[in-house]
Amino acid sequence: MQNLFLKNIWLPLIGAILILCGIYVLFNPMSALIASAIFIGVLFIFLGTGYLLSFRQGDSYAIFALGILDIFLGLIFLTNIGISALTLPVILGLWILFNSIVQIAMGFELKNTSGVPWKTIIGAGVFGIIFSTLIFIYPVVGTVTITFLLGLYLIGYGIFEIVRFFKLIEKQPSL
Repeated sequence: MQNLFLKNIWLPLIGAILILCGIYVLFNPMSALIASAIFIGVLFIFLGTGYLLSFRQGDSYAIFALGILDIFLGLIFLTNIGISALTLPVILGLWILFNSIVQIAMGFELKNTSGVPWKTIIGAGVFGIIFSTLIFIYPVVGTVTITFLLGLYLIGYGIFEIVRFFKLIEKQPSL
C-alpha cells in the first residue's frame, strides 16, 4: 500500500490546489477574466495557425478567413489584456457569430458532397448565431457565467482528483 500511496500522492495535492484555485476564482472574478483573456488569446493564435495550415491543403476560403480572424483576435487579447477581460463575453459572442456564419457557408458548400452531414453543420451554425445573440443581449450575465462556471469546474475537478486518489488506494491489494 505504501508504494501506491507514494506513487499517487500528487493527486490529492493537485486536487487541493484546484479547489483553492476554484474558490479564488469565485471570489476574484476579475483575476479569472484576465487569466481567461490570456488563455483565450493564446488559444486563438494556435487555432488560427491551424486553420491557415489547413487552408494550405486545399480547404475553402472560409477557413482562411477564420484563420486570419482567430490570429487577429488572439493578438488583440494578448496586447490589451485588461480591455479583453472586460469585453470577453462580447468578443466571444462575435467570434461565435463569425464561426457560425462560416459553418453555415461551409454546410452549403458541402451540400453536394456525399457522406458529409451538411445539415448538422448548418444546424450548428444556426445554434451558434442564436447563442451569440443571447450573449450580445446579456453581456454581464456572460461575464458572471464564465467566472462562475470556471470556479465550479476547478472545485469539481479538484474533488475528482482527491476521490480518484482514495479509490486507487482502496483498490490496491493488501500485502
